[in-house]
Amino acid sequence: MFFGIREMLKHIFGIYFLLAIVFICLCIFLVDIPRLKKRQIQKEANMAKCIGIFYIVVSPILYILFRQ
Repeated sequence: MFFGIREMLKHIFGIYFLLAIVFICLCIFLVDIPRLKKRQIQKEANMAKCIGIFYIVVSPILYILFRQ
Protein backbone atom coordinates (compact mmCIF):
# COMPACT_ATOMS: atom_id res chain seq x y z
CA MET A 1 0.00 0.00 0.00
CA PHE A 2 2.82 2.42 0.83
CA PHE A 3 4.37 1.87 -2.59
CA GLY A 4 1.14 2.91 -4.31
CA ILE A 5 0.98 6.11 -2.29
CA ARG A 6 4.66 6.73 -2.94
CA GLU A 7 4.13 6.40 -6.68
CA MET A 8 1.24 8.88 -6.58
CA LEU A 9 3.32 11.37 -4.59
CA LYS A 10 6.24 10.87 -6.95
CA HIS A 11 4.19 12.45 -9.72
CA ILE A 12 3.31 15.46 -7.57
CA PHE A 13 6.76 16.34 -6.18
CA GLY A 14 8.57 17.74 -9.17
CA ILE A 15 10.98 20.60 -9.59
CA TYR A 16 8.13 23.02 -10.30
CA PHE A 17 6.38 22.06 -7.08
CA LEU A 18 9.63 22.63 -5.19
CA LEU A 19 10.08 26.04 -6.84
CA ALA A 20 6.49 26.98 -5.97
CA ILE A 21 7.09 26.16 -2.31
CA VAL A 22 10.32 28.19 -2.32
CA PHE A 23 8.41 31.12 -3.86
CA ILE A 24 5.77 30.84 -1.13
CA CYS A 25 8.51 30.87 1.53
CA LEU A 26 10.04 33.98 0.00
CA CYS A 27 6.65 35.68 0.08
CA ILE A 28 6.27 34.74 3.74
CA PHE A 29 9.69 36.15 4.62
CA LEU A 30 9.57 39.26 2.43
CA VAL A 31 5.90 40.27 2.70
CA ASP A 32 4.03 38.63 5.56
CA ILE A 33 6.56 38.84 8.37
CA PRO A 34 7.38 42.56 7.91
CA ARG A 35 3.65 43.34 7.65
CA LEU A 36 2.93 41.45 10.87
CA LYS A 37 5.82 43.14 12.66
CA LYS A 38 4.58 46.54 11.47
CA ARG A 39 1.20 45.79 13.04
CA GLN A 40 3.09 44.66 16.16
CA ILE A 41 1.67 41.16 16.09
CA GLN A 42 4.83 39.44 17.24
CA LYS A 43 3.32 36.02 18.02
CA GLU A 44 1.93 35.63 14.50
CA ALA A 45 5.20 36.90 12.99
CA ASN A 46 7.11 34.22 14.89
CA MET A 47 4.64 31.57 13.75
CA ALA A 48 5.01 32.69 10.14
CA LYS A 49 8.79 32.54 10.48
CA CYS A 50 8.59 28.99 11.86
CA ILE A 51 6.27 27.93 9.04
CA GLY A 52 8.60 29.42 6.43
CA ILE A 53 11.64 27.68 7.90
CA PHE A 54 9.71 24.41 8.08
CA TYR A 55 8.79 24.67 4.40
CA ILE A 56 12.36 25.49 3.42
CA VAL A 57 13.71 22.47 5.30
CA VAL A 58 11.01 19.90 4.50
CA SER A 59 10.36 20.61 0.81
CA PRO A 60 13.87 19.67 -0.46
CA ILE A 61 13.83 16.58 1.75
CA LEU A 62 10.51 15.47 0.28
CA TYR A 63 11.75 16.24 -3.23
CA ILE A 64 14.83 14.05 -2.69
CA LEU A 65 12.79 11.24 -1.13
CA PHE A 66 10.16 11.08 -3.85
CA ARG A 67 12.33 11.67 -6.89
CA GLN A 68 14.65 8.72 -6.36
